Amino acid sequence: MDNNMANNLSVLMKKILICCSILILFSCSAYARITFEAVTADNVNTYSGDTISSNPLIIVTINTNLNLLATNPITLNISGTVTNLTPSSYTAGTITAQHQPSLTDGTYNIRISATDATNNTRTWEATNLIVDSASQTTTISDPLNFPNPCNSDTGTAIGYKLSKPANVTLSIHDLLGNLISKNSYAAGGNGGLASYNEVTWDCKTDSGKTVGNGIYVYLIIGDGKLLSKGRIAVIK
Repeated sequence: MDNNMANNLSVLMKKILICCSILILFSCSAYARITFEAVTADNVNTYSGDTISSNPLIIVTINTNLNLLATNPITLNISGTVTNLTPSSYTAGTITAQHQPSLTDGTYNIRISATDATNNTRTWEATNLIVDSASQTTTISDPLNFPNPCNSDTGTAIGYKLSKPANVTLSIHDLLGNLISKNSYAAGGNGGLASYNEVTWDCKTDSGKTVGNGIYVYLIIGDGKLLSKGRIAVIK
């Protein structure tokens, strides 16, 4: 083998080694990940602008294929008050941690950070979270139901957002005011959450009889007060 061929081969091998190194680094970077699956307050996914209770149970769920650094715990920053969270469970790449602060009335920002074993840090943030324990419960924006029109095959889902937890009654009436169906939901559970709620109606009376074609009115009553109402069209 002459010198030129040997030199060319040496250069080629170096290029191959460099390319392999880049690929390995890229693969490791792509493989290493940490993502926030969900952050909930009182079992409701939390987003900027939501209303939360004054004593919310905040649960953080993280997906990662690498261990978190023991020296870098999950940190929860609530408007400047920082708490280090110790993960409560590790299951198949899913890590959970929780904290239950006591908050006074006001507006809060929440920022959560976590660092994995490759020193990659990810954050989650929600701003302008409202705590207002003194105000009466109200609905935030008009309620909606889908599908509309509907029938007993599809049923319909009624969605609404409460400003604070409340014991809610959803009643459905015909246009003459006759009660067709009535369901109650406890404060803090689906239907009575200080956030988005979604409940369903199967287009049947409380006795199980399918209602006829027509327009029906639903009333959302929270702690004995009419909060909102809407109309549902039923077409068989």
